[in-house]
Amino acid sequence: MIPASLDEAPEPITKEMRTALRHHWKRTGFSTRRVLEAHPPIPDGLTIALVNDWIANRVHVARPSHWNHVVKLWSALPDCDAYSKRMVSRQKGAGRPRDPDTATRISFTREMSEEFKAELARTNADMQRDILNVAGAPDGVTQRLLYIWKYQHAKTTRSDHWNFVMGILRAMPDFTSKFSKL
Repeated sequence: MIPASLDEAPEPITKEMRTALRHHWKRTGFSTRRVLEAHPPIPDGLTIALVNDWIANRVHVARPSHWNHVVKLWSALPDCDAYSKRMVSRQKGAGRPRDPDTATRISFTREMSEEFKAELARTNADMQRDILNVAGAPDGVTQRLLYIWKYQHAKTTRSDHWNFVMGILRAMPDFTSKFSKL
């Protein structure tokens, strides 16, 4: 234990300070216990619960020596792999993914959903094998999108997606069962 000056007055934790501490906590992926126990000695009066309370915004003051010690330890640690991947793949904003500037959206009607289901039934097409694995499929044509069309959970869709999928289905021959002639 590092002897701490017990007469050191606690100071308020600002929003910026808490944001920085949370950033290091998320960035490294390490728990408070792992950080403090891996880097002894710990100053007198500094506990894992206290640091967790700082992160959770339950305690609003800290001794400067305690705060500086924790921030110094956490800021020296490397980023975790999950954090790096999360930062690369993070979607920009809420809602559906952004369309490219060249994409046009069209209203998705009940008739379009019925046409899609009729083509699936006529061809007995397997969504994964016959539609999604076709070379040249536009980005964004996914199994989820096809289910959204099938169960009519969309108000709009991209015209290039619709034209691509329906072009494939219309070009497929009618399905005839080998067992229907028995």
